[in-house]
Amino acid sequence: MPLPSFRQVPALKHFSQGYPGDLDSLTQEMVARAVVLVAKPVRCQESPEVSAFDAEVEIEGRCVTIRVSVGSLLELPQIHLQPWYALGRIPHVVEDSGFVCYLDPEGLLLDRRRPFDLIEQAIRKTVAVLSDGVAGRNRMDFVEEFDNYWSRLSGVETAHSVMNLGGGGS
Repeated sequence: MPLPSFRQVPALKHFSQGYPGDLDSLTQEMVARAVVLVAKPVRCQESPEVSAFDAEVEIEGRCVTIRVSVGSLLELPQIHLQPWYALGRIPHVVEDSGFVCYLDPEGLLLDRRRPFDLIEQAIRKTVAVLSDGVAGRNRMDFVEEFDNYWSRLSGVETAHSVMNLGGGGS
């Protein structure tokens, strides 16, 4: 069964306005732009409305696979390292799922008229975040985002507390 074209996938129908083609064209474009080494379209069984492709990228001399998923041109592409432990335990990679937090989306404006550029920049930012993790350049992010990493550990219980930290009376 062939993969759907951009015109058939709601998330990617706008691609055809600026760049005619389908998911194969997108993967070929990412290889041509030297964003990835190899890319191939994949079918998302759990979310057929999402277009995705697996891509090989080089991280500090290692070749690893990432999955790039585009569900809407109004949000950032989701990128997952496959498998999540391919580069060891590094900041910004969610254990078990491999989701890579490559950019804080708060306050970000996306230009949906340039979807290829959006996907290219997402992949380039992901490669930079993963490279920094492998090289140890962002290891302090574990400390700076401690609560986020701590809450994902198995067996962690949440406790709520109210304390008066002021120096005033009782």
